[in-house]
Amino acid sequence: MIVNLLKTAPLSRAAQDALKTTLTFAFARGVMESELIARTLPNTSHRSERERLPSSQLFESDLFLKEFVELVSGAAHRGRREKFSHRSLDRLLRTPVGREARHTRQNILRVLLDDSPLREAFEKVYRQLVQLRASLTDELTLNSPTAALKRRVDILSELRSSIDALSAFDDLPSELGALGSWSKEVQASAAYGELAGLLDFEKSRVELQTNLQLGYDGTLRNFEIVQVSERQHAALPDSYFAKKWRRLVSFLRGYRYQEDDVLSQLLDACFQSLEAEVALLLQVIPQFEFYLAAFEFRRAAQEEGLKVCLPEFCEDALPGRQLNGLFNPWLLGSGRPIIPADLCQAPAARTVVLTGPNSGGKTRLLQSIALTQILGQVGFFVPAARADLVEVESIFLSLQERPEANQKEGRLGSEMLRIRKVFESCGPRSLIILDELCSGTNPSEGGEIFEMVLELLRELKPQAFVSTHFLDLAQAIETKEMKLENRQRGGLDFLQVELSEGQAPTYQFVPGVASTSLARATAARLGVGKEELMQLVLGRVAQEER
Repeated sequence: MIVNLLKTAPLSRAAQDALKTTLTFAFARGVMESELIARTLPNTSHRSERERLPSSQLFESDLFLKEFVELVSGAAHRGRREKFSHRSLDRLLRTPVGREARHTRQNILRVLLDDSPLREAFEKVYRQLVQLRASLTDELTLNSPTAALKRRVDILSELRSSIDALSAFDDLPSELGALGSWSKEVQASAAYGELAGLLDFEKSRVELQTNLQLGYDGTLRNFEIVQVSERQHAALPDSYFAKKWRRLVSFLRGYRYQEDDVLSQLLDACFQSLEAEVALLLQVIPQFEFYLAAFEFRRAAQEEGLKVCLPEFCEDALPGRQLNGLFNPWLLGSGRPIIPADLCQAPAARTVVLTGPNSGGKTRLLQSIALTQILGQVGFFVPAARADLVEVESIFLSLQERPEANQKEGRLGSEMLRIRKVFESCGPRSLIILDELCSGTNPSEGGEIFEMVLELLRELKPQAFVSTHFLDLAQAIETKEMKLENRQRGGLDFLQVELSEGQAPTYQFVPGVASTSLARATAARLGVGKEELMQLVLGRVAQEER
């Protein structure tokens, strides 16, 4: 039997046992939705270092992955009851997959992208699966046998509907067709046959044939029952006298049971026989959310006139990284104009030194590059009209050094630890992004450390982006680099924020080193000039004198 729906990662034996126990309680009385979702998430600790990105602490605080999850899932079902599970979607986005699985995800997105009716059917199946999970998490409120039976019948009805809904994908390409094949295989099983028979019996246990007579004004004038027929089930007595006789025999033997007790046992046995299928259906829900979130991201970008794409991955580092129409997703819905940028790094095994004024878009660019790499490697749409990437084994992103109450080192010591962490955790097939390197110390010593880091990155040959305000040093290094380029391959590239004729950032990036950081212009724009501040001082002094 097919057991890997949409490349769902298998659960460990212990996790399977825990999920089975949770499902038993869920069918009987109901459990918390968060608990059920947690039981269906695979444990990624078994992945090899080659399959895993570094610990989330290396980029979590700067990349705002949780905020991105809210961006692509918060508005996806506005006005609807279903909401994406942030925890499962966050896990999928931060867990890289192998090349084959990435191609599979991209192929599914392409198939759904080209077929709007299929995409609507995909979302409809997702809503059905969510209803199945909701029925298991809907706790029993009325403590009565009838309410308990009805709840379990409703769960089995949702299970049957979920299995049947997947048959819509039969004979389709990619893993979507595997969903349909799995559904057909389950429908042909004896357990599903018992499920269908039991639900059909419960649904039309008693059938009434009636004659209705309506008057000219449409009101009911006469109601007559023509025939009453009662459906039978093999486990239940088939006539009135048989029921009485079986109950009498059971009483003489010392047993006490009602017909509802028999039905209750049948429902429990039916669910247990399909428990493995229930577990798989619950595990596939986050996979559906992954693809639907991708299209929500695409929709949000289109509303801003922007494009997303599925990236191409180069087999080696020589073609390099090329991003056209790259934008920062966190600007979506902010009300601010979003200006896409183009970026080319060839070959990829080089270090790019980024310079330019504050508020020129350097940090936003670095965030976008890191997020594009992460999303691309999990098979998600990336925030660019076109993207050619090189696969990496680890990512190190450090954009903001935040002081902590218990930190042992000052700014310089913390900067040194940050640099050490880079070379401890990253290798040649890494993406390293550092913002404002060595900004926490004096220019003289900071410049020496900055030049040392660039030299070591030249030896390591990762994909690296480093921004700095050491403009004079960067210009000197660029001049030296131009002489070395004729004698050796690899090295450094230099990009600067492009400025308009009025010396305002265009949020584009061109080769070279910036000649100024426009500190005075930034101060004037924010009202931090000498005259503005002097007016504030004089006002405070006058207020105190009064």
